[in-house]
Amino acid sequence: TGSILFEHLLLSDEGHYECLVSNQAGSVLSSKAYLRVKNTYFVPKIIDKIDQIGVRHGHNANLTCRAAGNPTTTTRWLTDGERPITDFTEGTSTLYLADITEPARYICEANNSLGTVQHPVRIQIIEVPPPPIDLMCLEKGPTFAFLQWSPAKQSADIQQTTTTTKHTVDSYTVLLYEMENGQTIINKKQLTDIPARQFHLHGALQYKLTDLKPYTMYMVEVCAVSNLLGMSDPSNKVTFMTKELRLLKHLYLSHFLKFFTSKCLTNGWISSKVVTSNTRSPLQMK
Repeated sequence: TGSILFEHLLLSDEGHYECLVSNQAGSVLSSKAYLRVKNTYFVPKIIDKIDQIGVRHGHNANLTCRAAGNPTTTTRWLTDGERPITDFTEGTSTLYLADITEPARYICEANNSLGTVQHPVRIQIIEVPPPPIDLMCLEKGPTFAFLQWSPAKQSADIQQTTTTTKHTVDSYTVLLYEMENGQTIINKKQLTDIPARQFHLHGALQYKLTDLKPYTMYMVEVCAVSNLLGMSDPSNKVTFMTKELRLLKHLYLSHFLKFFTSKCLTNGWISSKVVTSNTRSPLQMK
């Protein structure tokens, strides 16, 4: 069975409807059904209301004002002081906001000949944690690397005007990129839930990357994570090259020498040289 649901029926929805049924054998069309919409008049009604949205500082947002009504409803956006900032649009009006840096309030307005309704929407700024600073690679080996970074420092002005503290950061996430030719990213890995309480010298944090590939270029960034506020922007980027795995190099050289020696002995090269070098002439034997 199949069905169709009209959540907000409009006069323009009136007409004939058919049901198409298809499978591998073919398709068949049902008989037509006519939908008649009773011409009832009603004041505008704003659909899909939202009271507020959260936006990160400096990011963008789109606000949608959608309404139904009969006669046909038009919508637009107003400022908090009810100054129009978009033109009237039939049905739905969208407000595009860029580089949002402070809280604001906008009004969705719907209008037809029977009346006008409004609904306010608030924009709140989400204060995510600041990114870590001074990321560096302290030491590296063939399959590991030691990283160090410091939590972001709040200025005196911020500390006086906000209740945010250093305990806002609950964990850190390391973004690890495997590089090719020093430019192209060929593999990406996220290491999450790194504890934020493991402080070292001068308040810095250290973390050991493991399971790395020998003699490989990597790039790394670190983000601070708050369970309440979300993830920060990435820290400064650090690039490093893991060392060669010398053990394998020595094993390869050892196997090569054994193979070369075996070949020489098999062909009599070494034995003939030994006999020649240790054989004295008849004059030398006297």
